[in-house]
Amino acid sequence: MTRFNFADFRTSAIATHKCRQFFGGYLFVLGTVVLIFGCDIPKRPPLVPADVAHLANESANGQSLSEGGALSVDAQSENYELPMGTFSDDWETWDLYTIDGQPVGYNHLTAEGTDEGEVRYRTDNHLYVNQGKSRTLQRMIQTSFETPDGKLLRFESELHVGPIVTRTSGTVDGSQLKIESVRGTAKTNRSIAWSPRDRGLVAIEQSLRTKPMTRKGETRNLRLLLPGQFQIATARLRCSGTASIPLSDQTLAELTEINYEVQVDGQLASYSTIWTKADGEIVRMFSEGINLNSYRTDESTVKSAIVNQNEVTAIPVTGSIERPSEATRIALRVTATSQAAKEQKTARIEPMPGQLVRALDDGTAQILISQKPESATNGFVAFELTPVPEDSAPNAFVDSNASLVARYATATLGTRELTPRETAIELARAVGTSIADRDRPGGLVKASEVFNQGLGDSTGRAILLAAMLRSRKIPARVAIGLKYANSPPDRMTYHMWTLAYIDDQWIPLDATAEGLAPVDRLMLATSNLSGGNEYNAFIPFLNATSRINIEILKATY
Repeated sequence: MTRFNFADFRTSAIATHKCRQFFGGYLFVLGTVVLIFGCDIPKRPPLVPADVAHLANESANGQSLSEGGALSVDAQSENYELPMGTFSDDWETWDLYTIDGQPVGYNHLTAEGTDEGEVRYRTDNHLYVNQGKSRTLQRMIQTSFETPDGKLLRFESELHVGPIVTRTSGTVDGSQLKIESVRGTAKTNRSIAWSPRDRGLVAIEQSLRTKPMTRKGETRNLRLLLPGQFQIATARLRCSGTASIPLSDQTLAELTEINYEVQVDGQLASYSTIWTKADGEIVRMFSEGINLNSYRTDESTVKSAIVNQNEVTAIPVTGSIERPSEATRIALRVTATSQAAKEQKTARIEPMPGQLVRALDDGTAQILISQKPESATNGFVAFELTPVPEDSAPNAFVDSNASLVARYATATLGTRELTPRETAIELARAVGTSIADRDRPGGLVKASEVFNQGLGDSTGRAILLAAMLRSRKIPARVAIGLKYANSPPDRMTYHMWTLAYIDDQWIPLDATAEGLAPVDRLMLATSNLSGGNEYNAFIPFLNATSRINIEILKATY
């Protein structure tokens, strides 16, 4: 039997369908860490607010930091550097972030001219944040377009916090910067005042490259768009002269030291130090508030220092599963982390399809995950959920009514007479074999978009499979949880898969595994992705991963 050719079908179907219808990286880290969570510096005078406050005093006509560190800024009283210079050559940078000597992320910044006469700046910023035992990827991808002399025209960004993605875009329209943010189907719009003196997302790096600061006591003020928060902030820089500074390889270099503060009007300022070469290129940065170092380096150094770069969330586990794909039954023990127990925060693990849970008096949960039907005995509780109409209806993400999705499901099955269970497994196989891996996690995305692109992570594949099942009148939901990573070290990572309601029971399917879902996972939530705030489905996942320890007790094959 000749197998259905997905590539040929997608190409022809899309054609028919169309006929019908930087420095910003440093500031992003400072800004978004504050938003989400509220080493070896050389011998030198310590950087304290008073050091940078001296700059504010000089440049703000005698104003000083008020109690608590908030400076009341009169925007008209300061002299700001205007966009200057002309972009000449393309360039790129790689910066490695460390805390206490341990790599915690990186930033990749590129600057290149476009055929339209604009300059495109793109930052890809990774920061790995520890919450309890889990490590969560906080990633911001920003692209901004400017004139060759540094005037911002427009920007777009994606902020990934674990599996949650917020997309923001902005366009300069006269005296306003119009900003739109989208998370799931929720959309917000706002405008902020914009003037010719205001700079874009990589203003500090641009300024120093165009006109290096080398003279001790030299000061410079900028008004710029703050990455992540997308508010206008004031940056005040003061050159402290030269210093002998250790680089990432511990060699010493004579560099120019610049202390600076960044502050949104009326808010607390953040203080940092940067060191530059004579030509203004930044080679090191230190943020005292979060003890973060940044070293300019190269791509190979970054990629050797940061492993498993695209893991959205990872949590270490005790014990292992030797053959995850072959296991038929596993037993887990879940306990609260010491910090969660101290704060009396619990993460309730609920029964799910194929997942029985026994809650003990000490707060421990014993979990049994099996491919075979299991009796709820000895205190174990089984999963009960009757399908609701939303499990069968199309919505903003599970767009099972999209013609391409329905036609793909029909073409996959052909004229074969299959049982509902066989149908579901065949659709899972088809999605798994035809949707290639994305180069980065994509958050919630429409099923039809996954199909059109032919690319997806576990989230995209799970949503597409749910849509194809619904198009065949099979109720379907997505499952959100952790999957055992079959590579050292022992850990479980974020994963999404699909549930199909067949023969009066929910069947776990995994398009990434091309069939029935293995038992190598812990389900923390399930959703039909209906309603106006789809990302609420991730709250149990985020709460649990920051509060639990996981122990693998036994695997049966």
